[in-house]
Amino acid sequence: MLGRYASHLDFPNRLREAHWDPILRDPIRGDTRASEAFYCYQRYRFGAFMAATMRHLDDRPRLRLHDDRGQILELRGVGAGYRGQGARGTVWVLRMAGFPDQVRKGYDFSRLERLVFDEENRAFSLRWDSTGWWEALRASS
Repeated sequence: MLGRYASHLDFPNRLREAHWDPILRDPIRGDTRASEAFYCYQRYRFGAFMAATMRHLDDRPRLRLHDDRGQILELRGVGAGYRGQGARGTVWVLRMAGFPDQVRKGYDFSRLERLVFDEENRAFSLRWDSTGWWEALRASS
């Protein structure tokens, strides 16, 4: 399944065309390890990730990573709102994408883990601010 995108060598050039959709989507839904592998294989096509959004469309989670070139990488095998494999995949991808994470003294979970594992909110947005720190924005699922 990953070969479909890896073999499409014209993808960066097609992003410059006005009618081309700038979103590169994970072809497999619901498989956390496949989404992590897709991220690893496709990371070179993107610039620095500046924002991330998690939404549940059609009751399926979608993590979108927005880069500084206006491109979007969409992963459909990761999740949020629980402490399972999908949510751990989301934390892994966000760490690999360069979102800083830390564990404060007295806490069992890191900053990203607390955001992603929160059972009350399955949707969120992260973005860089002008000082280089990221802020989390809650959204209704």
